[in-house]
Amino acid sequence: MHRELRAILDASGGVVSRRDVIENLSPHVLEHAVRRRELTRVLPELYVEATDDTSLIKAAARYATPDGALSHTTALWRWGLLRTLARPLHITVEPGRQPRGSSMVVGHRRQPDLEVVSRDGFPLVRLEQALLESAPLLERDRRRWALIKSVQERRTTATRLDAELQRMPNLKGRAELRQLIDLLGRGCHSELELSGYAKVFAHPSLPAFESQYRVRLSNKTVYLDLADPALQVAIELDGAEFHDNPEAIERDRRRDVELAALGWVVLRFSARRLREDPTGVRREVRAVLDARRAQLRAA
Repeated sequence: MHRELRAILDASGGVVSRRDVIENLSPHVLEHAVRRRELTRVLPELYVEATDDTSLIKAAARYATPDGALSHTTALWRWGLLRTLARPLHITVEPGRQPRGSSMVVGHRRQPDLEVVSRDGFPLVRLEQALLESAPLLERDRRRWALIKSVQERRTTATRLDAELQRMPNLKGRAELRQLIDLLGRGCHSELELSGYAKVFAHPSLPAFESQYRVRLSNKTVYLDLADPALQVAIELDGAEFHDNPEAIERDRRRDVELAALGWVVLRFSARRLREDPTGVRREVRAVLDARRAQLRAA
């Protein structure tokens, strides 16, 4: 590679624009580097030495600024909710611009109120926008996991997701997303809780439980999967992700003892039990609720 071009490339972090080059060198130097495949054009007027993830992200971010951001699955990856960077990359800019993409980067235009967040030096669309606009591009399990995880970790809320969904009336799969966001708003923060609530506990024979009910223990706050606060009956749904190792089992037992000291009765059901015997689960829950009512009346 031409020595001065090499210096320009190193100084710009591996991404150069045509202007960067021709301000200092002849355009022929750039054209020669492209012909020799020393540089690759990835966006209008932007070139990279290598088409690895880091270089492409830098190029996409540079092209999007000053009024745009990384978006869709690209933003979701930078938010830490996708394990691998999906190709092509995505950027979104204000409607006054006409983004010209390529086979490696897709450009989108958004309404004037596009909000940009800086994360690790990269411009990103807000998490709620990234989650929802990525949904049609992802497999069902992956998009559900990203939405559930973001609410479970309190990085966003069902209310904010619903507000963002209102801004996307033509989004593909909108009805399914609305249903999922509604259940997240009810406090269901895992696939097991979603399934348990919808298929087992949202039943006319049972009362309307409160989801993610907050209880303060001696040195921490816990959130009960489902609860009847008046009767102090809690239902915990034990999924394999958090409850299948000795440490987790011991943690749950200590937690249940602390809740018992406050007067709570804790019922635990596994995913297998919920799936294979929903009628039996409901019968047992009704029996405990009836017994608690009788105890409280007698007290």
